[in-house]
Amino acid sequence: MLLLAISALIASTMCCASNNRPVPAWPIQLLHERSDLILILAPTKITHRPDLDATLIKEGEREYFTTTRTTFLVVSVLKGKFDEKTFELDHYALTEKGRRLGNGPVLADFADKLTKEKEAGSCYSKSSFIIYLKKNQEEGYEFVTGQHDSAFSVKSIAPVERANVARYDHQ
Repeated sequence: MLLLAISALIASTMCCASNNRPVPAWPIQLLHERSDLILILAPTKITHRPDLDATLIKEGEREYFTTTRTTFLVVSVLKGKFDEKTFELDHYALTEKGRRLGNGPVLADFADKLTKEKEAGSCYSKSSFIIYLKKNQEEGYEFVTGQHDSAFSVKSIAPVERANVARYDHQ
């Protein structure tokens, strides 16, 4: 009898339609292959930029998302060519209504991870990240996994001290 009940339970869960949003797997090799630029970055500033919502966010999504610009200190270039000391990235953040989404996006979030200056030319980061980027249509960069699942393009690593890390370009 117990076996019959368990079989019925399994059959009923298998035949029910799932309303989960499909999320692709993003192994490191695939992130690397699809990236134009891979950087080790330490976030230094986060600015909410609702003035960019009309250009970055689709019409039907604006009640769920807003635009955030994160400024990073460039620690190292792992793939591609980038010679600047800082990097700015515009990306989605959730609005209050967006936080209540079920099966919602998996967004990168750099709040509470900002870098603190120690002295001129040196800083210590609470967190550093390897970020996988691709070129976008505006001659800038965006997460290789897209805006909706940007967290998959971000890998947290041990905090780094800029003064002790040499920049290099590795192809």
